[in-house]
Amino acid sequence: MIDAAILLAKAAFYIGGLTAIGLGIHIAAGLSTPSPRKLRFAGVLLGLALILRLLTLNAEIMGDWYHAFDFSIFAWAWPSVRAQTIAMSLGILCFIFAKGSALRVFAAIGALVTAAGFGLAGHAQALEASGLATIAVVIHVLIAGFWWFAPVSLWPRAGIDNSQLAWRMDRFSRLAIWAVPLMIVMGLWLSVQIAGSISSIFETTYGRLLQIKLSVATIALTIGAFNKVYLTQTLRGGHIRARTMVRYALFTDLLLFTVAVFAVAAATTLFGPH
Repeated sequence: MIDAAILLAKAAFYIGGLTAIGLGIHIAAGLSTPSPRKLRFAGVLLGLALILRLLTLNAEIMGDWYHAFDFSIFAWAWPSVRAQTIAMSLGILCFIFAKGSALRVFAAIGALVTAAGFGLAGHAQALEASGLATIAVVIHVLIAGFWWFAPVSLWPRAGIDNSQLAWRMDRFSRLAIWAVPLMIVMGLWLSVQIAGSISSIFETTYGRLLQIKLSVATIALTIGAFNKVYLTQTLRGGHIRARTMVRYALFTDLLLFTVAVFAVAAATTLFGPH
């Protein structure tokens, strides 16, 4: 029971962070309508995810709920998450107070400092090349958030016509076709560094879970290429089933990314590197 609860809490933390990062990037890139209300929602969601993360930190370390509110243990663990908490708190402030002509700038800064928060804690900080690993994590998470939020920005809702949807999909695909392979390369490098060796990727549960994540990312890249080459043109041509096909593609992407999030959550909480 404790393992399942910690897994769900970690997955919720990742989802809250990726949603805030993704919205910030999509607004900054013009893929989503600039909206202070959306950004405030993202800030609140990120805040709740961060609080949940801190509340379950003791339980994750000790492996039980008995010590969940033991301040002495939290005080010992706090230095490992202090930098992450500060960075994400700054991200929350950027999202909540973004408004006016600077809204897109605040959205971009909020996404960047939130992603930095992911890089300032976790297994990457234990590596010898922790500085390089931190940069790799930040880039990896920024791209992951950009991809995670795509089904929301690109969903063929009633207020968006085919030409506008095709423009958004084309713009997203042009960015994703370069960004997602970079995310995969960064993820593969980090996996090898954290696992200790290439063989550990294949011989440990931790490594196999990371393999699942990378495999899912590769499949999603294929779907992205399909969207760019075929679906965008189908939308522009006014095909009667174009919007339905877009929904299927985006929903598949969302399912794949959810699998990846839970695989990473399991790898970082239930198993860890060898």
